[in-house]
Amino acid sequence: MISENLHIITNHAPLAYLDGGSGSLIFQMLVASSVTAIFAIKTRWQVLMASVAKLRNRNSSQ
Repeated sequence: MISENLHIITNHAPLAYLDGGSGSLIFQMLVASSVTAIFAIKTRWQVLMASVAKLRNRNSSQ
């Protein structure tokens, strides 16, 4: 039905096609992106906390 409506609007058939493996590829990209984002946030958080701890140690020793 949507294909017919798109054909009426654009005057040509849609060229999009999703095979069976497309869903698993999209899911894999979402999982990989999430894991990468979590790792990046964790790493930056550790660097930030180490910097704060270094500043606290420097201020408390004076």
